[in-house]
Amino acid sequence: MLTGAVRFNSKPKLGLAFLEENKLIYSDLSPKVSRAKSLAKFLKSSTRLDKRLLGDFLSKPDNLELLKEFMNLFDFKDVNYFFPRMSRDSHLHRQKPVVDAMREMLETLRLPGEGQQIDRIAETFASVYFASKPGTYRHLQYHTIADICFTAYF
Repeated sequence: MLTGAVRFNSKPKLGLAFLEENKLIYSDLSPKVSRAKSLAKFLKSSTRLDKRLLGDFLSKPDNLELLKEFMNLFDFKDVNYFFPRMSRDSHLHRQKPVVDAMREMLETLRLPGEGQQIDRIAETFASVYFASKPGTYRHLQYHTIADICFTAYF
């Protein structure tokens, strides 16, 4: 696994080829798990990957499906936020504020330098966050969430 991460950090395509040859990725493929989802799980769980390179790799136009699967791996429910008048044992939680969710996502990768790549990451993040029906922002439209993300990123 470490060798695959080192190879990915030098050349992502060669690293992925090495990982696939050694059956370190795509071993969990099924009708419910696509190649993109399998790879996204590996990329999110691997702590040895260069975060700058990961952001650059995920934001390439050819990797939009992978980027969406990567973003879908984040859980935007915050166990520290409870609905008012609910007991601490209640399973009803509200969503993380958008800034906290962005911070969590940005801990796993670094934004690339190119505006179009940042745009793809921000757009995908906003889409996934909004689709999770965040309680705090339920009254806002998707484009408002996207605008919040763009403002914070740029």
